[in-house]
Amino acid sequence: MVESLTWECWDPCHYWEWIRAVVDPQARIVDLGCGDLNTWQRGYQGRHDRVPPDLPTYPHLTAVDYDGIDPGDFPCTFVQADIRHLPFPADAFDVAVVSQVLEHVPDPTAALVEALRVAPQVVVTVPLGHAYDLETQGDACARLNPWIRYREFIPDTVFPHHAHVRVFDTPADLLAVVPPTAAVVRVGEGRCDGGAWAGAILQRQEAPMACTEIGGR
Repeated sequence: MVESLTWECWDPCHYWEWIRAVVDPQARIVDLGCGDLNTWQRGYQGRHDRVPPDLPTYPHLTAVDYDGIDPGDFPCTFVQADIRHLPFPADAFDVAVVSQVLEHVPDPTAALVEALRVAPQVVVTVPLGHAYDLETQGDACARLNPWIRYREFIPDTVFPHHAHVRVFDTPADLLAVVPPTAAVVRVGEGRCDGGAWAGAILQRQEAPMACTEIGGR
């Protein structure tokens, strides 16, 4: 099935724009590795005071992160958990979003298996060609990722939030970590002023789709 897919190009398009375009706002969404929730409220460079006025609301959004973040005024249910061991029953959600997370996870395939357990569809993005090593690039990494402050609370030996433990150079590298229990519905590459990223929509075998078409990309 992967061989028959059309590899799409979303240019210019930020990864969060693509996610918001393909996910139904009314679906039961779980954001795994939510960070500061910028996927859902980002206007530009994570500035929460520049939220687009037409940004949709997500009445059934659950945000999950390894660290206990403060979601502030953003309406969601926050759960502190490990992506490898989620405290939800099977099919608790319609869609799981795993955005800019797998590059931090030692076993990304296992993380996707767990995501597909709690939701029949998974929307995933990864940065292309980014590699941060805190020993040599810690300051630069902190400037590019304000949420790097998490490293004050969680050692990378416990969970590597703060360094990329895997580099994805092409969308094919993302497909290489997709579990065999998943069908790849869409895959492609996006480009924006912040660099390149790969995205894919995965569907658990025999599951009905809950993601919309991106439309115009």
